[in-house]
Amino acid sequence: MGFLFVIAFFTLVILGASIKVVNEWERLAVLSLGKYRGLKGPGLIFLVPFVQTIANRIDMRVMTSKFQSETTLTKDGVAVTIDAVLFWRVTDPEKATLEVNNYRQAVELAAQTTLRDVIGRMNLAHILSHLEELDLTLKESIGRKIAQWGVEAQSVEIRDVSIPDELQEVMSRAAQAEREKQARITYGEAEVEVAKKFVEASEIYSSRTNAIQLRAMSIMYEAMKSDKNTIIVTPSNMTDALNPAYLAAAWNKQENDN
Repeated sequence: MGFLFVIAFFTLVILGASIKVVNEWERLAVLSLGKYRGLKGPGLIFLVPFVQTIANRIDMRVMTSKFQSETTLTKDGVAVTIDAVLFWRVTDPEKATLEVNNYRQAVELAAQTTLRDVIGRMNLAHILSHLEELDLTLKESIGRKIAQWGVEAQSVEIRDVSIPDELQEVMSRAAQAEREKQARITYGEAEVEVAKKFVEASEIYSSRTNAIQLRAMSIMYEAMKSDKNTIIVTPSNMTDALNPAYLAAAWNKQENDN
């Protein structure tokens, strides 16, 4: 009786070890007597005891790996540290099992070394102003390396670019100087436009006496609109401009001259 119990116990243990449940997003790489036999899953699977073994349990979902360049010199000799994240997924579980010992670790190391290599071929100013281009370059470079392991690089995103504090201060002063320069240029362009308008106005006033008289009246009217008590001192010719008879005579003279 005890012998049968022992046999039943070991049978249950072997059956339990042979039955596996594989999640929807997973695949099991199975070996038969050390030889690759294919993938199994998802669902309930059965392995032949002592013959079939699991070589790898592979997650088919999109994975993320954070990596950084540590301290790396750019092409123009600036020490920077860049943090990034790689989105990737296994597309060929067979290669991920047979071509590399640990595909997760291999992907992370490939991403880190590629980042250092790409940074070394770019200037700091180009990196800071073309982050999207850097993302794309890293994705393509990393993708070529990890494709041989059955892994696809889907995207790379730069999280942070760290530069020395003293360089940040220098770049801040340079940016401020550039903004001041642009402001002065804009102001100068505005002065040119205003000067052109003044020239046009002077030509009109010199050729049309009534126009300058009306302008004088407008100036005085604007000055007198103020609610405060204001004393206005005007030349006699501007006072004459307020006389309708004088204005009418100036208008007739202008018409006769034309």
